Parts: sequence; C-alpha cells; structure tokens
Amino acid sequence: MRTLQLAIGGDKSTAVAEFKELSSETNRPVHLARETAAAERRAASPERHKKNVAIDVLGEKTRVLLLAGGASHEFQILRNLLIRDKTIDVSCWLQSADANFPQDGDVDVRIDKLPADRQQLDIYDAVC
Repeated sequence: MRTLQLAIGGDKSTAVAEFKELSSETNRPVHLARETAAAERRAASPERHKKNVAIDVLGEKTRVLLLAGGASHEFQILRNLLIRDKTIDVSCWLQSADANFPQDGDVDVRIDKLPADRQQLDIYDAVC
C-alpha cells in the first residue's frame, strides 16, 4: 500500500495525484482510497470522509472508428475529444472529404480507405 498526501485549501480547491508506476503494462485492478484529514472533518461520521474506488488499469488502448457523412459540429467535437484521450486510438472517416484528403485520427492508426468487410471492422472495439 502506498500513501500520498496532497494539500488542498486556501487558494487551491483541487490537487493532482500522479502514480507513475501505473501504466498500461500494469493491466490489473487497482484500489484507491481517499480520506480527509482529521483537521478538515466537519461531521461526526468518519465514514463520510473516506472513499474507496476500484479502477481497472487497461492493458491496451481502446480502438475506435469514427464515421461521419459531413464535418458537423458534433463530429468535430467528438473527434477532438477522442484524439486527446490517451487511452483511445481513434481512426476517423469523413465521407464527404475529397479523395486526397488526409483523414484524421491518431498518427499511428489513420486510415486511407474505409474498411470494406467485417474482418477489417473487427479490429475496432467501437464504431461510432
């Protein structure tokens, strides 16, 4: 068990905890516990100031194929959100794009043609 103390208060309302030993190679459930320091407790119930959370450390990234007929506002927002998420490898296909248009996505999974059969689609965990 590892303990990490973070100071929150004054001008700071949030804090970031980094666990550098956790990576995609960890690939196992991890349990995190949060407890508010005794000086900050306002209620008589100590259970109110404790929280345990189980998270799964992924062994690999989720592969997503994002398809759209046109570059709608919703497509652009979702594309940007998926590309920024480091736990997702996203390939985008914009049907209205010119033939020479470089399709968006993460650099290592960009596609230059739409998957033609079920076998090519099976590499994706989700198709939107």
